[in-house]
Amino acid sequence: MGGLLLDGFDSVVGVCSGSRAVVFGDEVLSYGEFDERVNRFARYLIGLGVGPESLVGLAVRRSVDLLVGLYAIVRAGGAWVPLDPDAPSSRNEYVLDSADPVCVVSTERDGFVASGRRVVCVDVVDVSGFSGARVSDVDRRSPLRASNTAYVIFTSGSTGRPKGVAVSHAAIVNQLEFMQGEYRLTSSDVYLQKTATTFDVSLWGFFMPLRVGAVLVLASADGHRDPGYLASVIDDQGVSVTDFVPTMLSTFSSLVDPGLLGSLRDVLVIGEALPVEAVREFGLVSSARLHNLYGPTEAAVSFTFADVTAAGSGTVVSIGVPEWNCRVFVLDSRLRPVAVGVAGELYLSGVQLARGYVGRPDLSADRFVASPFGSGERMYRTGDLVRWNSIGELEYIGRTDFQVKFRGQRIELGEIEAALVSHGSVLSAAVVVRGSAMGDQLVGYVVPAVGSVVDVSVLRGFVGERVPGYMVPAAVVVLDAFPLNSSGKLDRALLPEPVFEARVFRAPVSSVELVVASAFVGVLGVDRVGLDDDFFELGGNSLIAMRLTANLSSTLDFDVPVRMLFGASTPELLAARIEEARESGSATPDDHAIGVLFPVRIEGQRPPLFYIHAMSGLAWKASGFAPYLEADTPIYGLQTPVMTEAWALPTSVDELAHRYVREMIDVNPTGPFNIIGHSVGGFIGHACAVLLREQGFEVSLFMVDPRHPREVDDDVALENTRDMAASWGVELGEGADVNSLDRSQIIAIGKTLDSVSFMTETQIGALYDFASASGELISGYEPRKYDGDVVMFRAAAGMDMDFTVTDEWRSVIGGQITDIDIDSNHTSMMHPDKLELIGPIVAEYLRTQEKRSS
Repeated sequence: MGGLLLDGFDSVVGVCSGSRAVVFGDEVLSYGEFDERVNRFARYLIGLGVGPESLVGLAVRRSVDLLVGLYAIVRAGGAWVPLDPDAPSSRNEYVLDSADPVCVVSTERDGFVASGRRVVCVDVVDVSGFSGARVSDVDRRSPLRASNTAYVIFTSGSTGRPKGVAVSHAAIVNQLEFMQGEYRLTSSDVYLQKTATTFDVSLWGFFMPLRVGAVLVLASADGHRDPGYLASVIDDQGVSVTDFVPTMLSTFSSLVDPGLLGSLRDVLVIGEALPVEAVREFGLVSSARLHNLYGPTEAAVSFTFADVTAAGSGTVVSIGVPEWNCRVFVLDSRLRPVAVGVAGELYLSGVQLARGYVGRPDLSADRFVASPFGSGERMYRTGDLVRWNSIGELEYIGRTDFQVKFRGQRIELGEIEAALVSHGSVLSAAVVVRGSAMGDQLVGYVVPAVGSVVDVSVLRGFVGERVPGYMVPAAVVVLDAFPLNSSGKLDRALLPEPVFEARVFRAPVSSVELVVASAFVGVLGVDRVGLDDDFFELGGNSLIAMRLTANLSSTLDFDVPVRMLFGASTPELLAARIEEARESGSATPDDHAIGVLFPVRIEGQRPPLFYIHAMSGLAWKASGFAPYLEADTPIYGLQTPVMTEAWALPTSVDELAHRYVREMIDVNPTGPFNIIGHSVGGFIGHACAVLLREQGFEVSLFMVDPRHPREVDDDVALENTRDMAASWGVELGEGADVNSLDRSQIIAIGKTLDSVSFMTETQIGALYDFASASGELISGYEPRKYDGDVVMFRAAAGMDMDFTVTDEWRSVIGGQITDIDIDSNHTSMMHPDKLELIGPIVAEYLRTQEKRSS
């Protein structure tokens, strides 16, 4: 392993001197002819100052001259910087300014202009006076080493400016040695090179075949976009190996004559996520082996590999396992390995890592980080989300930078794309966020599978069964093919603007409906609200609900307490409840807001989610889950009975658990049960789960930072008081003099707040007593073992992670514990911004459990 990029070519050129090396249309060069042209031009470049660690621009459209210029730059010891003659001049100028090459190699016919820089036209420059013998270190300006830069490819940057990735000879040689070891090219093979030089995958075609005496066939300059042309070249030249990006593979498979592909043996796919449907479609037109490879430009083309020929019968396409001398890590935000099946960011380590970004030490330090798993090693932070599957292979999920915040939710566009392509009528899909008169909208773009017609309404319904409602595209645009960039990848900027169809909208009619809808608009910041729009699905939560009801009370000159919204969260239902209360002369038609069972959403066919209160005793924050769960998932809170029943303060967690289990079974007699508890609610939820499992029910349990105080002291009491105040919408900061507030003063504060002023002093006092006693309740709990799995959300801000809340619970949880750290303190774990992280995870877990049970 190791050596220089052209060592493989040099080892065969003498043996294969008279054999075909390069074919471009009618032009054919033997190995000997090609080598002589390369050496002559390399000596010319050396005379211009090209040598090790110098950069040379390469602006040539696909041709024999492109290959001669490329090999000559490497032979001279320089590193090539590919430039696209068809790219905007401003981009090319930026690349040139950043790389500062010695010169730019182009051709007269390409007409490339580089302001103020020397352009050498390989097709016209006279090199007849230079020797065609092999160039060695004696001829170069200095010795060429494996550690020297072989090429610099500029990729798109997150700031909008391209960044130059510098890759050494050692890195790319390791890649080519692996490819040869795995795919075993011989002198009888023919490789079709059709990938743009600005895409590092082009290196496979440029160098793999000429290392073993095989034939390199160059596609015409624009031929890579034409499936019919590619199929004819494969047939005419007897091509055995080539590469595709997934988008082009899908298009190719849907349009070509299978009879033209008989010579293909291996097809290499890289550059984007490979959909199962694309594998399936290719299998219908070719018997060639299909290989899915993964790797960023920063890691010398590919880093993992998998034979996915049979993956068309599955549900996901693996990106496989690491290649030679490559290591991969799937890590959480604290650089800790995640469990099998859990999503994490992919980090790469090994000899194939790039040297860094040219002229950008800041960016290099950000993406190439010290590895905690080896001595002095670096890791590259890919920004890709992956997970390990059960057989030890990696599965690609999506980009971290494809995670967008849409209507207050953080969503992965890749998840929606995966749902779209899982429908049988869809070959490939892309999802973007588009602006419209109704605000930002999700738009799906799909290409139909061969012989299929996409029914947009059916497709949207299909997607709605697999992702939350807020992730279903508002519009789906059907295209014959995706627009592609010069690398053959999807060009999202060229996707057409959609036409949004207005959904059925029922306008408010009565005066109260109009006032309620207007208040929704005001507090939620949306453009319009109809009678059927749900407050919580639009992003409302318990704190926003307080503002809403204060607005309504002022406008209607009638007391509209917060509790009235719960169970009646659309304008139509809330207006009806307000009118009913007005007619009866009372705003307290029921005890929804303070009853033990607190309904947030009662309609729906899916198993309900039960949220168990923290130390405050109130479960109003259950409403915060509404935007994230499926629209037909009922949501209930469970609240301390001391507000409405003649209960003495509960003396144990188990006492409360028995009470809450009765409520849950009354609502959902046959199960299964989904339980989430915050703080003391985590303790109660654990006890409920044990009781339900003893009765034979299936349980999904989520525990939100169920911390176990070592002793009951003043600090615990203060934390309980802060938690109770937070549930009322009052933040008592760390510096607040809570010690100075006695029971009567806490009650007085409560009576001044719209959120709890409807309660009697006795009820507010009971809440205070419950919160104050919660520490003793927790300390006295002796948990029995729960035999199921737990998702543990841990408050990570300022916490000692050497001994975690998980460690406290591990002995009484028999199943797997999935740890998810949230950048929050304990009290703030249920705040809306934290629910933006917790809510989608809960929703995805419940969807997964539902699929398993079905």
